[in-house]
Amino acid sequence: MKINYKIILVRHKFLLSILGVFIFIQIVVSTIFPYITKFIIDNVLVSGHLQNLRMILIITVILVVSLIPINVAISYFSSKWLQLTIFDFRQMIAAKFLDSKENSNNNGLFINTIINDCEIIGNQFLSILLNGVPNILLIILYIVVLLSLDLKLTLLILITIPIFIFVSYITSKKVFTLSKKLQEYRDQLIGFLNAYVRNKLLIDLYKLRNEEQSLFTHSVEQVKDVNIKTNTILSFLGNISGLLTVIIPLITLFFGSLLVVYHQLSLGSLVAFNSYSAMIFLPLGKILDIPALFSQMKVSLTRIESLNFSSESYALGEYSTSTLEDKVLLFVKNFIPYVEYKALFTKKLSFSVLEEDILRISGANGVGKSILLKALVGYHENFEGEIKKKSDSQIVYVPQENFLFDGSIKDNMTKGIESYELVQLLRLVNILSFELPLSQEVSSVTISLSSGQLQKIKLIRALLSKPDILILDEVLSNLEDSVIINFISYIKEIKLTTIFIYHGNFELYLKKNEYNDINLNEYI
Repeated sequence: MKINYKIILVRHKFLLSILGVFIFIQIVVSTIFPYITKFIIDNVLVSGHLQNLRMILIITVILVVSLIPINVAISYFSSKWLQLTIFDFRQMIAAKFLDSKENSNNNGLFINTIINDCEIIGNQFLSILLNGVPNILLIILYIVVLLSLDLKLTLLILITIPIFIFVSYITSKKVFTLSKKLQEYRDQLIGFLNAYVRNKLLIDLYKLRNEEQSLFTHSVEQVKDVNIKTNTILSFLGNISGLLTVIIPLITLFFGSLLVVYHQLSLGSLVAFNSYSAMIFLPLGKILDIPALFSQMKVSLTRIESLNFSSESYALGEYSTSTLEDKVLLFVKNFIPYVEYKALFTKKLSFSVLEEDILRISGANGVGKSILLKALVGYHENFEGEIKKKSDSQIVYVPQENFLFDGSIKDNMTKGIESYELVQLLRLVNILSFELPLSQEVSSVTISLSSGQLQKIKLIRALLSKPDILILDEVLSNLEDSVIINFISYIKEIKLTTIFIYHGNFELYLKKNEYNDINLNEYI
């Protein structure tokens, strides 16, 4: 999936500009504090001019007070930019996912990408942003101040920087490898959990709990072990930074003391220099964390780029809307469906659907019945042949999957329908013997209704849509015989063209001459 990261990351330029101004002011102000110690020691303590202390104190208080709103502003604008950027990433990925078809196999990956990868990219990029330019500027200011205090001691500090850089480079390479492996293990864990929740009943019935628990433990241990390695390496880099922060000031203090004794450096300059030498490794450490942060972010970026929610189109079939012969609503010619580059039929299928037709699609499991229905509504695109739909005719497809939206039962029956007649809704409720209160609240997460009740909700919603062609993918299963009889009577009454899959004996409801039957077993 192609993503223009630059556009997303710099989309909110105004916020970034404001954030940059406040960060610059913060850096300049904070750089002044260690230098104040030089004036206190040299111009107050050593020279004995206590009157200077009052002015220094006033300046210090003003600087400290000014930093409070500056830090609040930095926190606010950085947080706002971060959340807006994460929001943009999620919107973009969700749009790609929702625009695609037949992507149920990627549902877990979609959820993981939305929840984890977008957060990782946003947080890591913000860390890189805050650890990059501001700390580079801070180091430059520190070095300028150090050079103004003493050249020899400054050179001593600069010698240690290549060591730090080398350690950071080695660390970042290792972190990238581990982060990639960690992301793979997390995906495996999410896939396992999705399968576990989906198959919980079968796991209990087949007494597979111990086996599944073993697989879960193994998956969690993989994540744990890689996390330990990654955090150990990052902690090691932090410890190196902390060690240099302690050792380098001691070394500069030792050599600086000699310079003070020989009157080559003032005591105030030494104290100030020692403060700056300890402080310089903090921004340096943050800068050297950037390769490791980028490595972690790159794993998520690479994975998003590799996502392909859309099914690849490789067959040359044509789905179109056109003016057909009188009473012809659907025209199918030389149809052969494909799944993963494999043709499901050995013979080409051709047929027409006329107004008021009732057409049954039959055949063994896996023969391609559901795929044919999806192709008729343009949802399965990989096929050979030609499918034409009559202009201005509306097809309503009811899938076999059960689903609910949060809200009332009535909300689910009317979801997406701009206008409907309440009288018609109540009539359909009566025809299909739906006995639950329409005001009853339901949840998309915990589906408490029976399969039959769910099928009835889908049927009522489909019929309220006033279709010209109604396509049912095994929706009549789990319905009582009396309900099916009422439903058939209703579609005959309104002369509704209907295409459906049904595995039972349909002659209980219609005579053979009242419906057509296409047996797909004849085409495999």
